[in-house]
Amino acid sequence: MSVTRDRLRDTWRALMGETTADPPEEEPGDTVSGEALDLVLRVGELLLASGEATERVNESMLSLAVAYELPRCEVSVTFTVISASVHPGRGALPVTGSRAIRRRYPAYWRLAALHTLIQEASIGLLDLEEAHDRLRRIKRSQPPYGSPYPAWLAVVSLGLIAASSSLSMGGGPLGVGTAFVATVLADRAAALLGRRGIAEFFQLTVAAAIGATSAVLVIAAGSPGNASTIVTGAIVALLPGRPLVASIQDGITGDLVSAGARLLEVFFIVAAIVSGLGVTVYAAVHLGVAIDVRDLPAAPVTLRPVAVLAAAGVSVAFAVSLAVPRRLLPAAALSGALIWTVYVLGRGLGAAPLLAA
Repeated sequence: MSVTRDRLRDTWRALMGETTADPPEEEPGDTVSGEALDLVLRVGELLLASGEATERVNESMLSLAVAYELPRCEVSVTFTVISASVHPGRGALPVTGSRAIRRRYPAYWRLAALHTLIQEASIGLLDLEEAHDRLRRIKRSQPPYGSPYPAWLAVVSLGLIAASSSLSMGGGPLGVGTAFVATVLADRAAALLGRRGIAEFFQLTVAAAIGATSAVLVIAAGSPGNASTIVTGAIVALLPGRPLVASIQDGITGDLVSAGARLLEVFFIVAAIVSGLGVTVYAAVHLGVAIDVRDLPAAPVTLRPVAVLAAAGVSVAFAVSLAVPRRLLPAAALSGALIWTVYVLGRGLGAAPLLAA
């Protein structure tokens, strides 16, 4: 009779929207695996340094903590620091670890390999030792977890971004070639400064100045028509597209601290580019070079095959510069061409440039 009464009471509470008390949570053990905590921190560090959004890093670290039975693990991820804290029960002291991300190397192939590791670990296909070995090979780019592109192609891809952008602006062979060469030289100069410990702000300033200087030289040589396409190509290769997207991702997921930090990073990158351009133009004008800064470049709004191919080229070159897996390059090319097509059709229907974009 008492069992029937209990069932009736539980049924009545369910119908009335009342919730019964949850059973007491099992008290976790008083030992913490240092190897598991180290794996969680190392994976989170490499994810954030490789360009992953903050929310995804948080989720990935928690997935690994659950997979390797870290009791009551709390994770905190910001723009530059990650930490994980484990709280064992029975009066044991909590164990906390943290790592600082000082430099970022965007590499989407590494992100793909890390997420595969996390998925396999989450379903029990990797023990702790195997996961550490896999992570070590991914970090050191050992086969089969290496970059899909040679190192020189990553440099050339930046030049291809500039060349494709110059072509989309209506640039001729001179403008396209000069934009390519200037961007490659600017990247190598920035890399040289980076190896000497110069801040990234000044690296970008020098890179922008080299692109603008190439345009000044073209104007001084008597071909001002190609100058705007050269500058546009060089600037597009330096624009902070990836940090801006990551900032929006963090803002949408509610991580406003990291979103604000990434947005501030975008601001400083743009400020560095403007500084390099401004110093170069100022010096060129005082040296007597005829530069009219009011003549702003504008891309021809057309669906000519050259324009569509240039848009696809920008997208593919940008994907290669971020070390996207090879199987995704056709999708990147199609996306770039489709974006340009939608933009041109929107302008054709009378939409404003911002709305069409």
